[in-house]
Parts: sequence; structure tokens; C-alpha cells
Amino acid sequence: MTLWFRVRRGRVCSVVIVLLAPALYAVGETAVVIPSVFGTPPARLPLALIVPLAVAITVAYGFTTGDPLLEEMAGRRLRGWDAAYVLGAALGAAAVCILTASWAESEWALGAGRNALSYLGLVLLGRRVLGAHAAAMLPLGALLGGALLGAAPDGQPPWWAWLLVRAPDAGEAQRWIVSWIIAGTTLLLGVLTLFRRNPRAIADR
Repeated sequence: MTLWFRVRRGRVCSVVIVLLAPALYAVGETAVVIPSVFGTPPARLPLALIVPLAVAITVAYGFTTGDPLLEEMAGRRLRGWDAAYVLGAALGAAAVCILTASWAESEWALGAGRNALSYLGLVLLGRRVLGAHAAAMLPLGALLGGALLGAAPDGQPPWWAWLLVRAPDAGEAQRWIVSWIIAGTTLLLGVLTLFRRNPRAIADR
């Protein structure tokens, strides 16, 4: 198990998760402006929503450093460890973001916690569809696609751009709740792919 944890870059991932707190505090409410492709007002993409992507990239990298053929031939025990690792990383990252929101009073830290779950789920789905080395492109594409296509006059994007939904004011919680449901579902679907044979993993060898 020690070798597996080293191969998956578990220590590096733990450090990255801890560093989320100072990173979220440093970026604060800073955002980059993304032009809209349909003539709607430009979207603001808060850097805090991008920060958790570092955790997903670290996890994705860990899945490229082992021997794909041996891992595909391994029993369910190894896949169970992988599932526990991803879930632990997701919950740890979300917890750090939520705690940061409580003391840093950041408008976007809670959204960063939700995105941590989403990014990890999307990385696992991307590993299945795109291969291990390109897995991180799926969460990045979902984030940028939502920013490009999901700009809205009221500042709240549609439900399908859930990565950009911000914590609501009182009485406007529907899209916020839906965004967390999508995040959790995405993570669950991603974890389930770990228990299915992945021919692409062998092809990427």
C-alpha cells in the first residue's frame, strides 16, 4: 500500500490540498474577464473557482505514473484504494475550501469546494473517455465552456454551467443546491468508472 500511495502521488496531493487555503485567501475576489460568444455581457471567472483544479491535476497525474497493464489486471482491492483515495481527496479539498470560507469571508470559497468535487469527478470521467494523459482537459473544458457560454445578465449562470454558480442570497438557493447535486453526482460517476475495465488505460501505455 505504501508503494501504491507513492505511485499515486498521495503526499503531493495532500500538500496541494493544504495549500488551497492560502491560495484561496490570496486570490480573494479576483476574477478574469471572459468574453461571451453570443454578445451577452462578458463573464467574470473568479480565480477561486480555478484553484481546486490543482488537486484534480495532481490526482490525474498520479494515475499516469503506474503501470496501466498491471493495474488493469489487478483485483478490486487496488480499485477500492483508488476510489477511497479520490473520495478522500475530494472531501479533504472541499473541507479546506469550506473552512476557508468561514474565516476568510470569501464569496467564492464555497464554490471552490463544490468545484473540487466536480473537477475530480470530471478527471475520472476524462480518464475513461480521453485517456489518462488528457484527463485534466475535461474539467478545464467544462469550466471554460461554462464561462464562455453561460454568462447571464443577473450574474448567475444557468444550471448546466454549475461550476460558476455562486453562493446565493437568501431565497435564491435553487441553482446553488442544484450545482452541489451535479457536483456530487459527477464525483460518484467518476468513482464508479474506477471499477470498470478501461481499455484506454492499456492503450495509453
